[in-house]
Amino acid sequence: MGKKNRLIGLPDPGVIKASTLHTLNSLNYIA
Repeated sequence: MGKKNRLIGLPDPGVIKASTLHTLNSLNYIA
């Protein structure tokens, strides 16, 4: 169980922030 949770793992806050910013930039570019 522990190994499985580790494999799935949640992305780092920095990764989430970067992808969120990227998505927002893409939406702004399209709009």
